[in-house]
Amino acid sequence: WFLGINATDDTLHFWRNGASDTLTVNNATGDVTVANNLTVAPAGKLVATSLQLLGGTPGAGKVLQSDASGNMSWSAGAVNVDAAGKLTVAGLQVTGGTPGAGKVLTSDASGNATWAAPGAGGGSCSNRQYVGMTAATYDGSRGGYVNVDALCNTFSAGSKACSAEEVMNSYKCGGAAIGAASGSAWVNAGPPGFTALGNDCDGWTTNAASGAYGRYWTFVAATGGKGALINCNNALKYACCK
Repeated sequence: WFLGINATDDTLHFWRNGASDTLTVNNATGDVTVANNLTVAPAGKLVATSLQLLGGTPGAGKVLQSDASGNMSWSAGAVNVDAAGKLTVAGLQVTGGTPGAGKVLTSDASGNATWAAPGAGGGSCSNRQYVGMTAATYDGSRGGYVNVDALCNTFSAGSKACSAEEVMNSYKCGGAAIGAASGSAWVNAGPPGFTALGNDCDGWTTNAASGAYGRYWTFVAATGGKGALINCNNALKYACCK
């Protein structure tokens, strides 16, 4: 190996005997030029304030793409990002989650997107969906709706007791939890639909064996199940939605 300085421009040169320059350092600019490959040890890292790759065919909005060996080159490809951060794609396929024909990409509060069936009729798939049932069973005397919601929140943070409409909407939207649901669970129905006390066991405050009723849902994946009334002394889990 030889080390020399060019008397004309003070460029520092490293080279092997009989070979061309392997590495040069420009005294005026500080630029380092490597004639062949630059290898960084596995435990090391390359740190730079800015990085410019001149090989290949660089151009505005192009992206670095790797071949099977990890060699990178500039490519327009199907994806382009302009200086303002705008993403332009010739085609987009999102395979994560549960994609399906006619589904829409729906965002949560943090901007994370998942596939969901579009809402229609009585509800939207962005509304609360069935997430499961409480671990234990309870009769209809729970001290009111607030306490029932607290049971669901303990089961799954942020969830509340499902209404019958939310359960039906969950079946329509086809979530994973509703598809795996089985058994029966209490659901909220609100005001009674007839003259008997069928208003969610009088607002989840009674476990009377007669004269008071609560609605429940029997979950059957193949058919969607069904809703019904039952006396408030029965012990069922609560269906939870969020």
